[in-house]
Amino acid sequence: MPVKEFIRNRPLIANIVYSLRPFTWRPSPVNIQVILKNLAQRRKNLFFVQIGSNDGLNGDPIYKLIRDFRWTGIMVEPLPEICARLKSNYQGVPGLTFENSAISAKIGKTPFYTLSEVNGHNSSQMSSLLFEVIAKQKLVMPDFAERFVVRYVNSITVTDLL
Repeated sequence: MPVKEFIRNRPLIANIVYSLRPFTWRPSPVNIQVILKNLAQRRKNLFFVQIGSNDGLNGDPIYKLIRDFRWTGIMVEPLPEICARLKSNYQGVPGLTFENSAISAKIGKTPFYTLSEVNGHNSSQMSSLLFEVIAKQKLVMPDFAERFVVRYVNSITVTDLL
């Protein structure tokens, strides 16, 4: 069962989880699409850097725009198997550079916290260089301890990326 569905089906847990989140304005995915499409139509030769690209499809607000408007850019994904899917999903699209690294304050290997997939449920978007970010899933995921994984990934700085 997806995490959001699990939370929605348990009002008490939902109230606790949502009360822990600080108030921030986040545009809806629809608004993001409108804003980015408007930008793409006004500016030709748009260059982007996407850090945490995942596979280019799951929850990606710019996948269609990259293809439709021929954006050029750099896509960064630290997990090797997810980066391979990213490259495959953009096969034949010119002007893209792929970096299989995490962005960090230092160059080298760095711990990367993630959750393993279970029953076909894709957990690749639940990953972070910060343990605290992943640890929040303990509140809503009964099998967190079995799924929690620390992997060591290549890391580079933003300066080195650019």
